[in-house]
Amino acid sequence: MVVLLRGVRRHHPGLPLLARPDRRLVRKVAGFGLPRTVSAAAEQANLWLAVILVGALLDADAAGAYGSAARFVAAGMIVSTAARVAVAPRFSALLAAGDTAAVAHLYAVTARWVLLFGSPVYIALGVNAPTVLRWLGDGFDEAALSMLVLCLGSSVMLAAGNVQSLLLMSGGSGRAAVNRVLAVATMTVGTVLLVPWLGMVGAAVAWVVGTLLDVALAAVHVRRLTGISLDLLPVAAVAATVAGCVGGPCLLAVLVLGAGWPALLAGTAVAAGCLAAACWVGRRPLHVGELASVFRRTA
Repeated sequence: MVVLLRGVRRHHPGLPLLARPDRRLVRKVAGFGLPRTVSAAAEQANLWLAVILVGALLDADAAGAYGSAARFVAAGMIVSTAARVAVAPRFSALLAAGDTAAVAHLYAVTARWVLLFGSPVYIALGVNAPTVLRWLGDGFDEAALSMLVLCLGSSVMLAAGNVQSLLLMSGGSGRAAVNRVLAVATMTVGTVLLVPWLGMVGAAVAWVVGTLLDVALAAVHVRRLTGISLDLLPVAAVAATVAGCVGGPCLLAVLVLGAGWPALLAGTAVAAGCLAAACWVGRRPLHVGELASVFRRTA
């Protein structure tokens, strides 16, 4: 608040500190901010409401195990969140300048980055789900298959890149809020229907369906608002690269050494080396050099 007040005084020295904004500005801010509040609440509900439903439909132990798996998956979002913070201002500036071609290029390139650096976390977690969940104690590994489903769904979601940020910067905060509410409704209905049949895995499947619906709707709205859509062929190439470089070594380590710490460490180490080599070989088509420049501009 102090920084904001100092900036206002510096750029508008004659403006009273208690000046009231005009109604048009208030409506504009509220029209963007209120849907964002709804979206943020729905985003949290989409993940954690399932834990409550699992507890109600199964038992407290199942809810705890599923909630732990969901927490690991939520932690894996750090890469996509960092990319969102970095590129959102660029989306806004380019859209304001009317440079749709540059926006489309930035969106396509950052989608590859998000998938390239975000999905390895989910692949490693999914393959080593029993080992990771045993860190928390006995019985938590019962959610291993659920965690695998959540990780696979999250990896698919990452393939859409920063489509949510692009929708918001295109003035679609209201549409984003509606999408999130629909995703929560889909997840809720799916969980109620599938958990009695599939157990915790049913909750994971329902979450994946709801989340992918949100992403698909966002992509449709972005195309309608800006005419921008993602070229799936380069994204598929990155997905295949990550699957081979990370999924292959991690799965092979588990098959050879068995589930446990040695397989986790060995598979992750080999996967990191393979992925680093792939990034070096494909640094030009992946635009790896642009990644550092984007973060420098936002620093």
